[in-house]
Amino acid sequence: MRPLLTRESRALLTHAAEQARALHHHFIGTEHILLALLVDPTSLPAIALQSQGVSADQIRSEVLRLVQPVPTPTTTSNLTLTPGAKKSLQYAAIDASFTQQKFLTPAHLLLGLLHEPDGVAGQALRNLGIQLLPLRNQLLKTRLAQLTLVERIVRPLTMTTP
Repeated sequence: MRPLLTRESRALLTHAAEQARALHHHFIGTEHILLALLVDPTSLPAIALQSQGVSADQIRSEVLRLVQPVPTPTTTSNLTLTPGAKKSLQYAAIDASFTQQKFLTPAHLLLGLLHEPDGVAGQALRNLGIQLLPLRNQLLKTRLAQLTLVERIVRPLTMTTP
């Protein structure tokens, strides 16, 4: 079974294309996916990275240190994924399958970026001290805390319904 992209993951890839265009790049690389993960500061990946002691601004600065914007804007309407970005999506799918999840979430995409040894995103995260296992554990803890909060809100509503 190959996991399917969630609506949030598809939107994230659209944001990655926007990030690539903003840097005038003619492709979508791991760095653009990482920057897209930071667009929503309330997302699970952004919260997990913040809890690891790394801010969105630090990540952006590190990515821009590794990859420079191109002076000429791209005129290409459809940007393609780099081989590294494709590999990171494959790693994300493996991670989702390993946990028997049917859908590929932005959290899986973040883990896939860190798995990819040659990608700019993984290099930037490792340069900032982010490691795969602690990040995976933080994502799981954050997700569990979110689910617990939702359960606390929903449970009283369902118990009072006749």
